[in-house]
Amino acid sequence: MEGERVKGEVNRKMEPKQKCNDDWRLSSNGPWGVLCMTLFLVTIGVHYKALCNDRTDLSLPELMTAMEAQCRSLGPAFEQPVPEALLLHPVETQFGIAVWVENETWALPVHDTLDHIEKVVKSEHVEDGTDATHRGKFIQRIVRVASFPHNNPHTVGNNGGDNNNNNNNNNRNSLSSRSNGDDRNALAATAATQQLGLGVAKHAYALDLREELHMHGVSFFLAPTQSAESAHVRCFSFEDRQAYCTVPANATAAWLQREVSAAVATLTARWMNLRSFRDVNAVRQWALGRQVRGCQYAMRALQQLQLSVNAHPEMPAPYGVRATVRRLQRLIDEKRFAQFARAADDLQFHPLLLPQLYIPWDQALVNHLSILLPVVGMGILGVRLTISAHRAKRRRAKLQLETTVDDKKEQ
Repeated sequence: MEGERVKGEVNRKMEPKQKCNDDWRLSSNGPWGVLCMTLFLVTIGVHYKALCNDRTDLSLPELMTAMEAQCRSLGPAFEQPVPEALLLHPVETQFGIAVWVENETWALPVHDTLDHIEKVVKSEHVEDGTDATHRGKFIQRIVRVASFPHNNPHTVGNNGGDNNNNNNNNNRNSLSSRSNGDDRNALAATAATQQLGLGVAKHAYALDLREELHMHGVSFFLAPTQSAESAHVRCFSFEDRQAYCTVPANATAAWLQREVSAAVATLTARWMNLRSFRDVNAVRQWALGRQVRGCQYAMRALQQLQLSVNAHPEMPAPYGVRATVRRLQRLIDEKRFAQFARAADDLQFHPLLLPQLYIPWDQALVNHLSILLPVVGMGILGVRLTISAHRAKRRRAKLQLETTVDDKKEQ
């Protein structure tokens, strides 16, 4: 009897614990199932958006049609052929120039000349109110004063005191035996050293990195020799966009204002492919030529992009390209012809449109399935837990109903 009593007490002690465990399992299946299903649905939704919804439409035929219609408003100039060399790069929407001067007084005529050129290219005779030259500065400038030690070959003409005359005369005599070619090589090397960072400076001085900006450099030195030729400002180009000029040491302020301004204007006009800033018709032709080149470069860029898209018809356009397409469409609507070229160039060479980055849909499906397998298992587990919780709930309801019926029968 005592054994049965002890056994009964043990059973009674174990029943509440077992019931507690059963209740914990049944009450926990629901939240775990909801959590697993939520994670599954969120992950599937993200991958679906990445695979299917994260796409945009390039609308290249519509863009080219609208662009051609706007470009034809330029008149017969749009139909005229443009030299191939001028279509190798987008049209400059900003002109960058860096000037180094050996004397601080030379900087004033440089600034005055660049200010005058800025007014000319922004005048009402050049562009309508829609182009970039009316929205900000067209000329981005850097003017720096670079001093050199007096014993440098090209600083012979510095205005020193009477106690330095002997040294200056010795320097002049030593330089007189050198050829003009040696002098030019020395000055070109010094100018190249000064202008070494122009390729990097354009990123610092561009108002907008989406604009096309080319930096040009010119250095002004004192004339290395005292001869008839050194009585004038002489300029030499040693690279496509780099030059240096020599200035006499005994020049007056009025002479510097005239000659330095003329040198800066001449170099700038040559780099801008403009005959003269004083000729209104020449400036108008220059502005029209920029617009025509911008249109033709943009049309050719979109045609090349259309060929690439036709060669890969299954390649979708990612959503990240949408901003570039909208910017080009806005420029077309605003008739900002000079900026067509750079905007179309950005669209043609957009990193997300490279065919090398495209993954075919079957390979993408395999890649995504390998990532989604654990998530699918989580979803199956969530369904299993949800079904188990539902069945347990039905069993409890059925058991409770049977207990209620038995109690009524006993009564």
